Amino acid sequence: MGLIRKSLAPKTSPLGRGNLDVVLVNDPAVARDTEAARKALSTYAQERDPSVLQFVRGEAPTKFVLRALPHEAVQHVERENDPGVRLLYAFALSLVRIEGLLGGPEGTLDLHHTKLTLMGRECDALTDESLRLVAEELGELAVQEVGSVALQRARATANQKKAFSLPLGCGVRWEASTPATDPITQDSND
Repeated sequence: MGLIRKSLAPKTSPLGRGNLDVVLVNDPAVARDTEAARKALSTYAQERDPSVLQFVRGEAPTKFVLRALPHEAVQHVERENDPGVRLLYAFALSLVRIEGLLGGPEGTLDLHHTKLTLMGRECDALTDESLRLVAEELGELAVQEVGSVALQRARATANQKKAFSLPLGCGVRWEASTPATDPITQDSND
């Protein structure tokens, strides 16, 4: 199996204020068949810099484009007691679009956003219907992982190197052929 390295150059630092491209750690396009690929994946899970990932030749990952969460959105999300709902809110408030759904450039979902006023600030968010569509199409673990990245990014300091961890119940599958939606195990924080 051939590999392609650095096919996703970062547009901004994972801890910057611009949009961030996120690839699921268990995306089938992410290579994990060599020690170097597994090391790159481990680094990516902690740093979320997609330029370190290696991909299976001929495969393209699904890419989630996230906006930085404004302070008011973070405060709103943090008020929720249920960690799963917190991640769902963070996902809905940060997702701009999904590119290359299931490995194809034409693969898209028809997502719609709405405006919410949170603590006096207008914020974009996925509509309930779009959020339901994403969860049905990609699974709850995908929503939790991406929501976790959005929330941890908002909490991190600018100079923090390994600012990210996977949410409870979400971990890296190290086997090369594991689908992205399989149940996974690794305990961590949201």
